[in-house]
Amino acid sequence: MSSAHVLVSLSPAMDVAPLLTAPQASFPLILTFGQESFSAAIASEPPSQIPIGSSASVALKFLVPPAALLLATAGARFSFWFPPAGEGGGKVKGHGKVLQVFGA
Repeated sequence: MSSAHVLVSLSPAMDVAPLLTAPQASFPLILTFGQESFSAAIASEPPSQIPIGSSASVALKFLVPPAALLLATAGARFSFWFPPAGEGGGKVKGHGKVLQVFGA
């Protein structure tokens, strides 16, 4: 995976193991800033787990960076989910915050 666009903190409210083990070339993560949603992928080695109620810093890459980076600014908060792939898929899995924008 090429370089990351942002470093975020993810705080899951539900199990995110399917996201962490999904092929990242498919951009399986959806970040929603207000009414706008963007596809993203983990751009570095994903953590082996992120326990519910905790946080982890993760580098992400956006499928369409010019559009996503208009809203994914340092300090911006978002909800995240990933498409249905079984029970609980497609529901908001947690929330996060943009910690750093690379190249900004």
